[in-house]
Amino acid sequence: MRDGFTYRTLMAVLLVGAGGVNAELSDNAEVFAVGLNNPRGLVFGPYGMFLFVAEAGLGGGNNTTGSCEQAPPPLGPITGGKTGRVSIVAPDGHRYTLIDGLPSSQTQSQDVLGPTDVEFVEGRLHVLVQAGCSKGDPDFPNAVVRMMGHESVILADLSAYNLGNPQNFPPDDDHDPEGAPYSFKARHDELIVVEANHSTIDVVDRHGAVTRLADMAEFVGGYDTPVAVAVNDEGDVFIGSFGHFPFEEGSSTVYKIGRTGEISIFATGLTTVIDLAFDAHGVLFALETSTGNTGEFPFLFPETGRIVKLDDKGNIAGVVATGLDFPAAMTFGPDGKIYVSNRGHGVGTAAGKGEIVRVEPEGIVHTE
Repeated sequence: MRDGFTYRTLMAVLLVGAGGVNAELSDNAEVFAVGLNNPRGLVFGPYGMFLFVAEAGLGGGNNTTGSCEQAPPPLGPITGGKTGRVSIVAPDGHRYTLIDGLPSSQTQSQDVLGPTDVEFVEGRLHVLVQAGCSKGDPDFPNAVVRMMGHESVILADLSAYNLGNPQNFPPDDDHDPEGAPYSFKARHDELIVVEANHSTIDVVDRHGAVTRLADMAEFVGGYDTPVAVAVNDEGDVFIGSFGHFPFEEGSSTVYKIGRTGEISIFATGLTTVIDLAFDAHGVLFALETSTGNTGEFPFLFPETGRIVKLDDKGNIAGVVATGLDFPAAMTFGPDGKIYVSNRGHGVGTAAGKGEIVRVEPEGIVHTE
């Protein structure tokens, strides 16, 4: 499975795959909010009225070549700026800026990295940010950020942790030494962080201390690009892998990490899983960013994303939404509907192209 391509290759392929195929959203899906810049992770606030969205931003032009180790070509050098932000979307779909000026960077293929997830712990908003010197921002590392009003405070320096705690499996050819944390999820008063480029799962406690929960590359025997995480009511952790290049149909896996740290395979045969979410009844849903993939150029296809429902054995119980355009994340709302960051990848540095799509999950579009 070790093929020399990990998260960095994924970032390049997502943009290469851009260029619509004029698909339509399934009838149970509608656009809820527009005007976002590479929207990624999203979560409803403690009172359930407002949706918080991490926006990776529009990149920047700051080049740190010569200051630190860079991501290798064709993606590096990655240049940085301060165009990332966190937005609040009101119940009527209007967007408001909570905080801006966060790190945002762009690869040579113009895909964008930056704020990538949001989550509440003990009623306080936390933001997962992809940054660091290797991404054009020497003053702001990969980090878990805690919001204090409208100000942000770095709770955990993930760049430093990754540099000081390398994974056990040998690094791949496009390895970023600082890493690329992609998503996180609260488990009680701690955060489970998925590190896509290093294929590791880490835990950040309420004080900012970081420990390693799992080395997925060592378990798999290669890099499987973990990007998604969900936690059930019992505290078990479910990790969704995007798969390995060239991301062919059915090559994505969902893993389960038990409360004592044991890893097992929960589901196979999925495609480009980019997020996972449990509904109020404990049913697991998977978000696939591209389907119909053949393993040939352009590898991933726009407007083929979908949401699937899994049974308790990890089998696909049905497809609940189709026609999504490179979706990046999803969350369940207090109304029981699924909210999806649509056009979260694949639009490069074009402003305002991202949107939030709302899906009614009760109907099944079709069965497998």
